[in-house]
Amino acid sequence: MNSSQGEILTRIRENYLSVALGLLVFLVAITLIFRSAGEITKQSAKNQNEAQSQTQGTRYTVKIGESVSSIARDQLGSMDYTDEIVELNNLENPDRIEVGQEILLPEIARDEQAEDVVDEEEVTEENDGVINQEPAAMIKGSITGNTYTVQKGDYLMDIARRAYGNEGMYTRIMEANNIWNPNYIEAGMVLQLPR
Repeated sequence: MNSSQGEILTRIRENYLSVALGLLVFLVAITLIFRSAGEITKQSAKNQNEAQSQTQGTRYTVKIGESVSSIARDQLGSMDYTDEIVELNNLENPDRIEVGQEILLPEIARDEQAEDVVDEEEVTEENDGVINQEPAAMIKGSITGNTYTVQKGDYLMDIARRAYGNEGMYTRIMEANNIWNPNYIEAGMVLQLPR
């Protein structure tokens, strides 16, 4: 083999080595770019989920003895919101929530409760030519007496809201009437409303 053939073989080896090293550097660079892009995407998704959760609902921490339906009833005023809580929190098994777990509650209840407020200008009654107006915060269908006869479709939290202006006072009605389960009231029952 002469020297020119040896030089050619050396150059070919150098070229292959340069190409191989260049390819290796290229692959490492691409790998790093995709990894950092993935981390940015994950962080962006996390930020988006946090922002979305802040606009979709209120955070609530589960307490001992609570279920999704009892939280819907106690916090939102109706067990009708159970499915919305399950969907909002992507709960695979709504019967398996744990004490201390944070869940989101939908904002719907507050919007619907606002519909029960009487307009400030609404005229409610007329006595001897004198028109009386109730304050803006007065609730439609308020209960002022010491007793109340349950109507079809009533539930204790609604009765408490109408009687006391506070849904949380339903426990007071339960105690006064020896009711052990707030879901078991029937039309026609006469409830004592302690004042």
